[in-house]
Amino acid sequence: MDPMEFTYKGYRTEIDFCAEDRVYFGKVLELNDLVAFDGQNPEEVEQSFHQALDEYLELLTTIQRED
Repeated sequence: MDPMEFTYKGYRTEIDFCAEDRVYFGKVLELNDLVAFDGQNPEEVEQSFHQALDEYLELLTTIQRED
C-alpha cells in the first residue's frame, strides 16, 4: 500500500498502515522535532495529524520558538 499524503497549515505528512496492528500512523515531515500521530482509519489519522500539529504549534508559541 502506498503511503497517503496530507498537508495542513503548510506542513506535510505521509501516512503508512501497519497491517499487523491495523493502525494508520505518520509523522510531520521537515520539522526539527518529532511530531507523530496515529488513527484507526484515514479520517481519524488525518484528524489526529491536525490535532498533533495544532498542539505542536501552540507549544512553540508558548515557549516562543519558531520551527
